[in-house]
Amino acid sequence: MAYQSRGVYVAHPECCARPDGTCTTFTPYHCGPADLDFTPIPGGPPLGQRKLRAEFINNLQITGRIHAKARGKELVIAICNSLTHKNFIFRINFRLEAHCFWMPTEWYQNIVSRPPVPRGEKSFAFVVPSEYVDGPARQLLISIQAAFVRPEWTLVFVNHNVMIQFQLMQVSESFLPSDLTPTSKIWPRLWIRTHGPVYHLEPQATQGIPSYTSVPP
Repeated sequence: MAYQSRGVYVAHPECCARPDGTCTTFTPYHCGPADLDFTPIPGGPPLGQRKLRAEFINNLQITGRIHAKARGKELVIAICNSLTHKNFIFRINFRLEAHCFWMPTEWYQNIVSRPPVPRGEKSFAFVVPSEYVDGPARQLLISIQAAFVRPEWTLVFVNHNVMIQFQLMQVSESFLPSDLTPTSKIWPRLWIRTHGPVYHLEPQATQGIPSYTSVPP
C-alpha cells in the first residue's frame, strides 16, 4: 500500500500511556554503530525518559510518502522523503484492540483542535463532534495516539485502552518501498521476533512456526 501525497506524522502525547506505567507507547530504536540496516536517531531521549518520547517524535518532523505492510497483529509503515533524504519506519503492535482507519482531514483537525477530556481514571480522549456521529445523541470519545496527516485524508491510530505500541526506526537513504517484501534482507528485522510469519505472505516459513514459541523475547 502506497500513497503519493506527502503527509506528516503526528503523535498525541495526551492520549499516550502514562510515563510511570508499565506500557510504553513510543520507543525509538537504539542501533549500534556497526548496524548496516538502521541509522542512529540523533538526539533521542534516554531509555528511561518515556514522558519525552511522544514530544521527541513530533520534533523530528517526519514527513514524506507513506508505504505500509501488515503482518498479523503488526503493521509497518515506512515514511520516505526524497527531499530530506530521511527514511523512517514505524513498527506498530496493535496488541488487543488497537486499530487504524482513514478519516477526512477536516474532521481530524476539528477533533484534535479541542482539548482532550478524561476517559476513566487514567486516560484521556478527544470528543467527537455530534455532527460526525450517526446514531443516538451521546458524547462519543476517540483516543488518538498518532496520525499520518495528508491534505485530504488522515490515517489515525486509536486505542481506548492505550496498549498500542510504536517503535521508531530510521533506515538508510538507500531504503526502497520494495524492501517491505519477504524477500528483502531487512524484512526479518522489521517485525517482533516472537510473532512469526503469516501464511499469505510467507507460506513456507509458516512450516517452522513451532520454533518461534521457543525464541526468547
